[in-house]
Amino acid sequence: SIAALLGVLAGAVGYVQADSEFALRGVQAYFWVSLNLAGIVFEMTYGKRLISNIHFSSPIWGSVLYTNALALLPMFCMVAST
Repeated sequence: SIAALLGVLAGAVGYVQADSEFALRGVQAYFWVSLNLAGIVFEMTYGKRLISNIHFSSPIWGSVLYTNALALLPMFCMVAST
């Protein structure tokens, strides 16, 4: 698994080295990407904390079904608005 992580790191460094926008603007070129990543990390961590306090009868599928059930209403709202 450490080899896979090093491979991902090497790919990311190689991408940044070849990115012309990074050469022009530096780290500011990745502001929105970094903000998005921070938001995803917060969302996943907070969601895990919320779900960990609920006891499901099926420990494997319970959290998946609960999350999908919570997502139904926003999904239907998005479909209805298009």
